[in-house]
Amino acid sequence: MLMQFFFYTDGSKSQDGVGCAVVSDSTVLKRKLPDFSSVFTAEVLAVSNALKFVFNSVPCGRNVVFTDSMSVLSSVNNLLPHHFLVQEIQEWLILINNRKKIKVNFCWVPSHVGVTGNEKADAAAKAATRLSHITDRKVPHTDLKQVIHCYTMRSGKSNGQGWMGMMTLFMLITSDVYVLINYTSFSESLFILCSIAALLWLRYKRADIHRPIKVVVDLRPMQLTTDRLYDHEMVQ
Repeated sequence: MLMQFFFYTDGSKSQDGVGCAVVSDSTVLKRKLPDFSSVFTAEVLAVSNALKFVFNSVPCGRNVVFTDSMSVLSSVNNLLPHHFLVQEIQEWLILINNRKKIKVNFCWVPSHVGVTGNEKADAAAKAATRLSHITDRKVPHTDLKQVIHCYTMRSGKSNGQGWMGMMTLFMLITSDVYVLINYTSFSESLFILCSIAALLWLRYKRADIHRPIKVVVDLRPMQLTTDRLYDHEMVQ
């Protein structure tokens, strides 16, 4: 009779941090991620850890990996995923199939409906957020975008040049230099346009506002030169 192994995976994010877990009949794997990690990254890492365990510790049989994240399952089916942990899942599947010749199936399970394995995985993932040691596994830098966005919205005041400089440094870790060049050019042009538009609007709506720097634009010499040219033409 073919042996079956069930692995329930889950990810959690709370005020305590971010964690993921894999639960089976005989194994509980818990990992704490950096606080800026997204729930999606935690869910994906949990599935990847389950497949790693299958490759290293399961000699044979049929394996089923359960997850309550439809987005993870959709990403795994993508032929060209952008998330490197999703790529890692696909690589594990290829290794398991080619070297161990065992089957791995994925199954979606609804969350918080009383499924025992899923409830245990959820509790383990929440417990993982309180671990003291953070895993040394890499997480995608794109998870920082949401953190930066939330910080900016919460602070309510961000300097345009400072924001562009910070985001430019952030984009330096991309492997495609053309993305950085296009982004920097667009950001610079956008902030210059916004600055000029704001100056014109304030000059029109609030002409009496204090201006620390004033530029006097005197058109009288230009007008005088034009008048002299006109007089000269009339004399001729």
